[in-house]
Amino acid sequence: MAVWSAEIKPVQGGSSFSVQVVAGSSEMAKKTIEAQWGEVYWMRNLRVISARDDYQETPKHSFEDTITFEQKLWLCGIFIVGYIIFTYWYIALPLFIIICLLFWWANT
Repeated sequence: MAVWSAEIKPVQGGSSFSVQVVAGSSEMAKKTIEAQWGEVYWMRNLRVISARDDYQETPKHSFEDTITFEQKLWLCGIFIVGYIIFTYWYIALPLFIIICLLFWWANT
């Protein structure tokens, strides 16, 4: 369900204010507002402000990370080894071939 926002004026002499409701459609949002505030004098600017119903939960910020220190250390190590192999491929490739041949020779 979506979160809807609207500006309403419940009585003719009063001032208008903004309300938010959770509803599946604009018609349901109108009915929900009328159920909460009674007969509304006017309602305008009814719009969807969020497609999900999670506005009541604590927001998750993009800078919060859940990666442990060990995972960060492994990732850093992979990047360093990858950089060394990419930069010094002319040394890494023959070294890799020699290690593979030694492994093959030791297991035969």
